[in-house]
Formats: sequence, C-alpha cells, structure tokens
Amino acid sequence: MRIIRMTGLFATVSALFVPVAAAQDITYDINGRFVIAGAAIDTSAPLGQDGLVGRYDGGVSAELVLNNGLRISAVGQAAIERDQDNRDPRGGRAGDCPAGVLDCAGVRAPVSGFAGIGETDRAGLRLALQAAYVSVEGGWGEVSVGADQGAAARFSLAPPNILGGVSTIDGSLSVTGIGGATVVNDLSGASAKVVLISPRILGLRGAISFAPESNVDTLDQGFGDREGAPATYDPENIVEAGLSFARNWQNGLRTAAAVTVLRAEDGSGLAVFDDITNVHAGVTLGLGALEIGAAYLTSDNGWRAGRRGYQSIGVSGVYTLNNWAFMLEGTASSDDLAHVSVNTTVAAVRRTLSENVDLSLGLTRQERNVPVVTGLGRSAVEQDSTGLFLEIAADL
Repeated sequence: MRIIRMTGLFATVSALFVPVAAAQDITYDINGRFVIAGAAIDTSAPLGQDGLVGRYDGGVSAELVLNNGLRISAVGQAAIERDQDNRDPRGGRAGDCPAGVLDCAGVRAPVSGFAGIGETDRAGLRLALQAAYVSVEGGWGEVSVGADQGAAARFSLAPPNILGGVSTIDGSLSVTGIGGATVVNDLSGASAKVVLISPRILGLRGAISFAPESNVDTLDQGFGDREGAPATYDPENIVEAGLSFARNWQNGLRTAAAVTVLRAEDGSGLAVFDDITNVHAGVTLGLGALEIGAAYLTSDNGWRAGRRGYQSIGVSGVYTLNNWAFMLEGTASSDDLAHVSVNTTVAAVRRTLSENVDLSLGLTRQERNVPVVTGLGRSAVEQDSTGLFLEIAADL
C-alpha cells in the first residue's frame, strides 16, 4: 500500500464549488490484494480444470478533507481472476435442465447464478471493473454516486471468515467448481447508482440506494455472459435498503446485526419473470478471541408462476490466537428455480506470515444435487467433492 500527499488542481477546483475557506492536502491510496489457491480434490462431478485458481483486486482512491470536516472521495477498482471454467460470476452450469423438459425452466437463476443450460463465455482469465464512484461524507451521513455496491450489499452481514477468496459463503473463487451459498444481498453488482448512508446513532445506521438498471457485470455479479440460456433475469429500477447495529459492551461482548431488503423489476420482457424481492438477515457475536456468526438470505427469484425461490444459510466460528486463526464453516442453499442445492462444510487454519501475507490450509466437503434429463422428465443426481486446499493471500 502506498500513500502520497499532494496539493494541486483538484484542491483548487474543489474549493471553487464547495463553500469553505480552504482544504487540506489530497491523500491518494493505491492498494491491491492477491489470492491464489490450489487443491487436491476427490470429486464425482465433471467440473472445471485442474490447477490453481487466483485473483487480484486493485484500486486507487483520492480523498480531500475540507476544513469544515467534509470528506470528498473518488474510488476506482478493478479485478482479474482465473476461476473454474464452468463458473460465471456466481453459480455456473449445474446439471442439465433445458426449457421444454417437464418442470425445467431453462433459465439462469438470478440469485444463485446456477443454470441447467448454456455455457459461460468467461472461461480463462477474466477482467472486470469492480467500482468507480465519487462520495461525499459529513456529519449528516454519506452520499455516493457511480458504479458501486448498493445499500443491501454494503450492509449485508456475512459470518466471520479467515479465508481470502475460497470461502464457500460468497467466495470469489471455487477450488472445487461446485460453488457455495450466496448470503450477501447483491443483485445490482457495481451498476451505476446513488447510495445514501446515515451516520451511526446509538449503534444504528441505515442506507438506501437506487439503480436504474443492472448495467455493469463485475467478477462477482453479472447477467449477460451465459450463452444458450433462453431466459435471463434483467433487473431494473433496483431499490435497496439496509439497517445495521453494532456495539461493544462493557463486559467485552461484541455484537453486530443487519437486515437488508432488495426490490427490483424485470426488464427482460420475458413473461416468466416478475418483480423480485430479496431479504437478508445476519448476526455476529464476539468475546475475546472467539467470534461466531450466521446469515440468511431468501428470494422469490422473480418467478411469476408459483414458488420457485432461493434460500441459503451460512454459519461459522473463528478463534484467533496470536498469529494463528482457526475456522469452522457450514453452509446450506437451495434454489428451486434451478433445481440445485449445495451443502458445504469447511475447516481451515490460517497463519499470518507477515503484516501483509496470510497462509491458509483447509479441508472441505461439498455435496450438490443437480437436475438431469430422464426421458421427457427431470430427476436429480448427487455430486460430491472432498479435498484439501492451500491458499495464500497478500496485500500489495
């Protein structure tokens, strides 16, 4: 990480438009994080390629603090990764369930990202913009405009985690290719939006955001990259809200909780889809070196005809001892639209090698049910993966 302090045109121009007498120097922050992981996996599923998966996230930000305390920031972030080829930003191809087969929708499920038809066109190295926005923060709260996460995604509270990218709770990388549970309430990704965040009062903080459409595909969210899928949800007029609570008590107990809601309309014009509603709840408790947490996400998948929703839950516990951290994580998810369910258990240990480098070793067991075509109908087949993985994460 590199910090540079400068004065110049940015401060001069800002002073012309902001009613203050003067401003402090501009602070620039250049940051990056690299994660690479490999695994020895025994699997019954024909998934992905052998070898390493990896990801680099990098960004730059500039902040100007005015004499009245107002903070003006500009942020840009991008990422490049190599993941399993069968995965797209989340989920991926799972089983065989094309339209026309009894009880098969032939769609890409909007929340989990699983699809029983089509192939991703994002194999190999993938590069995407992750964020590009401007924000202003003061005693009244914060407002940001641009390509960034919405209020529901920002305020979603995930269980504690020690892994850099291969966690099965909203993990950005998958060493098995099976995937995991989505518990973060994110449907708009980094699409252009306006986000309003209140100041924290008595431990409470709220946020609301609006995105006209889903127009930016990040490495963690995208809708326009699956070939051969006849139906893909196209969210627009996306409204998100979140409420969080955090407090450290005198007895040493640390508590945090959050509830988020997302509502969007479908702009695909397909008769099978309707408005979509997602609800998330999460809680974490910490005392000394121990932290535990759980999160739950439910969605109706925007499906017009009947109950074909998505549900997921993730729980984990982390114990930290000096430079060591130990984690036990469990997830369960079910997508009735894609007819896919995934259950996962992970045990991992992390060793902090230096201020910027962590090395983690983990054991994972995953079970996934996927649809298959049998005659004119659909049945299910179970896939499982068990293995050992090694991950290194470094801040650059």
